[in-house]
Amino acid sequence: MDLQELLTVYREQDDRIKAFTGQIATAQKPINLHLKGIAGSLLSFVVSGVYKNLQHNHLFILNDKEEAGYFLNDLETLLNKKDILFIPDSLKRKLHLKR
Repeated sequence: MDLQELLTVYREQDDRIKAFTGQIATAQKPINLHLKGIAGSLLSFVVSGVYKNLQHNHLFILNDKEEAGYFLNDLETLLNKKDILFIPDSLKRKLHLKR
């Protein structure tokens, strides 16, 4: 079984993906969903499954650049290099050097 077959089975049988897909599909306006207790690349599988079911645009805000980079890489692999954009933090911070 390759990765795409695994994703297909997962998105068709997992109750979390069905629940998220239903909430997003029936929402009258954009909604915020918070996922807790998900480890490793499971978030990428859930997101990819929901995306493949709905084909809507989504925005994800992650804790830091490293976490976002891993998430981006997972999504590019699972979604066959769809147009996935990475928008890094544009806030320029001053370095405080101790003298």
